[in-house]
This record gives sequence, C-alpha cells and structure tokens, in this order.
Amino acid sequence: MQTVKVLAGGAGVGIIGVVAFVLSGIYNIAATAPHWPITLFVLKVARDRSIAAHSSGVQLPDLKNSKLVAHGVEHFHEMCRLCHGAPGYPRQEFAEGLYPSPPNPASVVVQEKSDAELYWIIENGVKMTGMPVFGSTHNRELIAGILALVRQLPKLSPDEYDALMKSGGLHESGGEMHHGSTGSRGNTASPDTNK
Repeated sequence: MQTVKVLAGGAGVGIIGVVAFVLSGIYNIAATAPHWPITLFVLKVARDRSIAAHSSGVQLPDLKNSKLVAHGVEHFHEMCRLCHGAPGYPRQEFAEGLYPSPPNPASVVVQEKSDAELYWIIENGVKMTGMPVFGSTHNRELIAGILALVRQLPKLSPDEYDALMKSGGLHESGGEMHHGSTGSRGNTASPDTNK
C-alpha cells in the first residue's frame, strides 16, 4: 500500500511540474528555435505510429497508370512543389521559413514510406507541420495521381518533369504554370462524395 501512495504522490508532483512548466511560458514555440531532441523523438514516433495505424486500410489503384500521373503533375506543380520543390523548381521562399522543413519528395525519408502511408498523408495532412489536408478539395483519383507522380520524382530530370507538365496541358506564363485548355486551375479537383 505504501508503494502505491509513493507512486501516486510522484505522479501528482510530475503532473504539477508539467502544468507549471507549460503555464510559465519558458518553452520557446518560435519556429526559429528547434525542438529539443526528446521532443523531436516523441513527435517522430507519435507521427510515424499514427500514420502507420491510420493508413493500414487504404486501397489504391495502379499507380503506374499514365492518366494518374498526368493528373498528378498538374496538382503537384500547382500546390505541392511550392513547399517541397520539384525537379528544376526550387521550393518557394516562404517554405524556407517552415519548421519542420518540408521534405524533398524524392528523398529517402519520403520514398521509404509505403504507398498507403503517403496517400494517407496527402489526403489528411499532418498537424503542426504545415502539411495541409488535400482530401477536402481533391478526390481519391487526384490524390492517387499526386502519389503516382511523387513515386516517379527520384528518377525525373528537370527536362523530363517539364515534359510531363506539357503533356498534362500545363504551360509556363510569367514564371507560373497554367492549365492550357481552360486557363484556370483546379477545375478537375472536385471533391469525391463517394469516399
């Protein structure tokens, strides 16, 4: 019985200490102050386990379908490459100030994830990283298209990436890409109500 009281007392002191620490404002939440190593470790484990658990039932179409890649390049270039970059296109200046830094989609960190995990991340976003939810504005086929393109990025040269954009109907105008047929963006990105 004495051991239980000691453990309960220790837990109570620990909780009070955590609450006092949080309320003190000592912890610097500025994006210019990196997380402590223990904080990074806990966040990484929680993120990876959550993604693995929540993506376990994701069913995907054949990602080698060229139609998917054509959809994917349009949406990736108009949105994702702003933060993540693309072959021949550095990420935008504002993305340099994001913490954590958005990973290069051709990197091992991204490519080692399973297709289901990457699909889930694109569809649902990731809290406190700047990774937005695309499932609320893009249907399953378009998200699968973005994923299909991400899987091809490690082997694409800048010229091959540009050729994919052109084959998808995109053309450059004043440094920005526009859809060739309508001149507007996102017309094919209607939400899928059958999810």
